[in-house]
Amino acid sequence: EDLFAPQLLLFTLLVTLLSAANGLASTFLTLIADERHIENIAVFFTAYAACMVFIRPFAGKLLDRKGIYIILLPSFLISAAGLVLVGVASTLWLIILAGVLKAFGQGAGIPSIQAHCVKVLSRERAGVATSTCQIGQHVGNALAPILGSYVVTAFSYRTLFCGYAVLMLALGWLLLF
Repeated sequence: EDLFAPQLLLFTLLVTLLSAANGLASTFLTLIADERHIENIAVFFTAYAACMVFIRPFAGKLLDRKGIYIILLPSFLISAAGLVLVGVASTLWLIILAGVLKAFGQGAGIPSIQAHCVKVLSRERAGVATSTCQIGQHVGNALAPILGSYVVTAFSYRTLFCGYAVLMLALGWLLLF
């Protein structure tokens, strides 16, 4: 009861889906760059971080005004588009665009889910709400690269990223509706 709030399971699964995309990008992006001969791949993370600084305050205000679903529906769509770009990119500018899209999708989605979970449980249980969301984030970040390595070995990076984009979008929207 002090670690996990069962009533937040839906949002924990949503956070897991978004965080798994981070785990995949962090794990496989440099390998993709080597395979595709893309120089300066680290610019992806710079673009991602710069956009996160911009989107988080905007998402927070939007969450307070319109609610969680107005953020999460486009968040999953934009994140999936970023994953598809990583899957097919052969140039640095497409990788940078993928970083921007992922930042807007995940940068709005994950913190909004965390804030929403605190609102659902109350300020007195903010620690449990945060813990519940963190469990989802850690599960996504930990399991996605392991499972992804099997997909890459059997298929390709393209299949991994494009396939996960479809899976994340389908499961995310299914959970939301």
